[in-house]
Amino acid sequence: MFRVPAATSADCALSAIVPGQAGLVGLGVCFSARYLGVTRSRLWRLPDDGRWVGPVQPRLGSGKSVLLGLAAAGSAGSMWAAGFSGDAGIIALSGPLPPVRR
Repeated sequence: MFRVPAATSADCALSAIVPGQAGLVGLGVCFSARYLGVTRSRLWRLPDDGRWVGPVQPRLGSGKSVLLGLAAAGSAGSMWAAGFSGDAGIIALSGPLPPVRR
């Protein structure tokens, strides 16, 4: 069993954990009483030594990037992420492109 790191505020929660290329990756989402919806996201990594590393703020566009979902993609440790940066939607892939099923 591994302990998840404490959130930086009471308004943050770990929303997804998926296998990555070098251990597990966790997606934390944070909410604000001032604005509706998710206001920021952070990525955590749990390598084989069992100590969480992070958080890291995702940067996938010219504006502030917010990831809303994370999913494993294939068996090589790749991950899909969905979210937004400014007013643009984002679908991102980390790792090798999984094979296309026909």
